[in-house]
Amino acid sequence: MRQIRETPWVEKYKPVKLEDVVTDPNILIKFKEIIETKKLPHLLFCGKAGIGKTTCARIIAESISSDVLYINASDERSIEVIRNKVKGFCSTISFSTNIKIIILDEFDGMTSQAMDSLRNVMEEFIDNCAFILTCNYERKIIEPIKSRCQTFNFQSEDQKTLIVNIIKRCAFILKSEGVTAPNLKDDLIKLVKKYFPDIRRVINMMQKMTVNNQFVYIDTQDESYGLADKLIQYIKEFDIKSIRKDILTQNVDYEGLYAMLFDKSGQISEDKQLHIMMIIGEYEYRHSLAVNPEIQFVTCLINICREIS
Repeated sequence: MRQIRETPWVEKYKPVKLEDVVTDPNILIKFKEIIETKKLPHLLFCGKAGIGKTTCARIIAESISSDVLYINASDERSIEVIRNKVKGFCSTISFSTNIKIIILDEFDGMTSQAMDSLRNVMEEFIDNCAFILTCNYERKIIEPIKSRCQTFNFQSEDQKTLIVNIIKRCAFILKSEGVTAPNLKDDLIKLVKKYFPDIRRVINMMQKMTVNNQFVYIDTQDESYGLADKLIQYIKEFDIKSIRKDILTQNVDYEGLYAMLFDKSGQISEDKQLHIMMIIGEYEYRHSLAVNPEIQFVTCLINICREIS
């Protein structure tokens, strides 16, 4: 019998209107104004992963125009994407709307040449096209692009209110799913604080911790660090094949693995600890720019193996 895949809650309960997005209310007020007036400047959304940047970009774009191009700029990051795909979209005639909107998600993953090229496209089609760019690291965006955009930082200063709102959203999802929770308030507080501000990860972990229609918070720190101990043993044995087979499976938290290796670098080699920390730090920095994060992480491990051999 074919097994039916359970729908991820992050997809099932993805906001379809601004009122459902959990973020800084002052930002939402501005976005509602943009939608109501249909006066859309170029926008740049900055902040950590999983906090609603892409969701807001899609809601704004689809509320204003039926002519929207979405590109994941960390996958399609070359100058050819701007010259051909983006410019080609901007050049075509639109019969359904007077504005075209281009969403470049994870724009900080694009090459500097692609960013330079986009600057020219933004100027050439300023009368009929608007761009919404999202990024995790604002410092990676070149100044000529930033100067052409209104920038919104999704990291709210009122973290206490934001945490409360995330907890309310999680409670709503559990209730909608008919899930019971013996220690609902305490467990949600622990879960949200552990993964804050990444709302997407909070919801994913909440679904993972729901078994037989009951949600109970489980601290995954011991499990994660047990995985790190296993990884360290493979590194000492120079067994890259087992690392890829046993550890680098689906939904890998590479940032978490980098952090754990950094914390436990002394267990890999006490004599070479500082050198190992430097290697991990360098590759963790490159991680956000990597087209294939697995290749990036494995290359990091190979360099560590070379250092201790």
